[in-house]
Amino acid sequence: MLSVIFFNEVKNKLNIQTLNDMRTRRLSKEQGKQCNISRFPNFHKSGSIRGMKRIYYGMDALLVRCGDYIYNVSSEPNIYYQASF
Repeated sequence: MLSVIFFNEVKNKLNIQTLNDMRTRRLSKEQGKQCNISRFPNFHKSGSIRGMKRIYYGMDALLVRCGDYIYNVSSEPNIYYQASF
């Protein structure tokens, strides 16, 4: 128990991210067209999610993958929550 608490404290101080922090949700292309997802900032699926969050979007950004691109839908969280894992 003590080691878990210590790890969490070190993780927070060093700003280490876990795999769950980098998770994106998925929308089908049809769902993306319905919500006009192309209006949101995006990057190619081969890009670094960790890097884009750290440098541009912020670590709490809500990211959705639709087709070959990953979109930052933080301004409309309902899109993120209607998407599947």
